[in-house]
Amino acid sequence: MFLLADGLHRDPCHWDREGNGQIDQPGDVVVGPAAIDLVNALQASSSYTSTDPSPVTLGAYQGYEMEIQRPADLNLAECDQGILTAPEGLYVVFSGRDAHQYAQGRGNRLQLFIADVKGTRVIAAIRYFDETPATDVEAARTIVDSVEFIP
Repeated sequence: MFLLADGLHRDPCHWDREGNGQIDQPGDVVVGPAAIDLVNALQASSSYTSTDPSPVTLGAYQGYEMEIQRPADLNLAECDQGILTAPEGLYVVFSGRDAHQYAQGRGNRLQLFIADVKGTRVIAAIRYFDETPATDVEAARTIVDSVEFIP
């Protein structure tokens, strides 16, 4: 998936500050416009675990690769409900109009590729679980590695 997040939710389980169930509302963690700003904000959160960022190239643009993982013991039934059809509550990390992404289950991992592309911070993400076959994760990585940005 590709995202253009403008911020983060301090508590991804309780993200619906406007009370409307829309996941595209502003977050309560303001993040600067650069890729490193988002990386630093993700690492500063205690709501999920994150790996240290490493340099990566995304479509010929320099950026950072890192992973975040939602807590495996989180009870989604205690999280805010959205207007989307979901059997439990939603765990929403990123905020913004073009950041439609929420965790798909316990222990959900997101491998993130974050780069500044001609003045726009772009996030490519691979969503997976410990049980996801390594070949599937590698196939998704191959897709991310093949990305080209054409003006």
